[in-house]
Amino acid sequence: MSDGKNTILDVPYVQTESYIVQEMLSLLDLQGSDVLYDLGCGDGRIVIEAVKKKGVRGVGIDIDPRRIAESRANANAARVDDRTLFLQQDLFISDFGDATALTLFLLPELNLRLRPKLFRDLKPGTRIVSHNFNMGDWEPDRTAFAGVWEDGPRYIYFWVLPANISGRWQGSYKNDEWMLTIRQRFRRSMGACSSTDRPSSPF
Repeated sequence: MSDGKNTILDVPYVQTESYIVQEMLSLLDLQGSDVLYDLGCGDGRIVIEAVKKKGVRGVGIDIDPRRIAESRANANAARVDDRTLFLQQDLFISDFGDATALTLFLLPELNLRLRPKLFRDLKPGTRIVSHNFNMGDWEPDRTAFAGVWEDGPRYIYFWVLPANISGRWQGSYKNDEWMLTIRQRFRRSMGACSSTDRPSSPF
């Protein structure tokens, strides 16, 4: 965040090791048509590597103007500045709804704060990878071991954003009026089906 004069960092800048960058990109299984966003992009290395190796369009967002300047310089040195964009913005008000793939290396509390925005703004099927920090009770689709560091073992978490099927639907079948109600939390859903002549039946 920013107070208008000085930038206040929510996350300290820590470089992501090259082998972890490669593992994160491998989990995403990027294709040339993908649009990759790195939230808290630091020096831009994840975006730059994805653009160089996979031919995607890459966007990095960071609130620190020094990191954005460094990212742009690194993209220029790597000759991918025409396929990358680096924005100095607050993640919580940024627009990254066109992402098809997303990378994170934030902190647990920021992941949880960001989670509702991910579900609200991103399209179903968007792939998300987080280095070392999960999303609370949103269980990952895959988890990769990333080695043991001084502070303990590290992991990389992978999710595919599910479609939201919660809601109510009505219809008729064999002269009965039916109501289908579905509640969803992440990938798990539960519901009940009822008709004018039959009690509610959960499934």
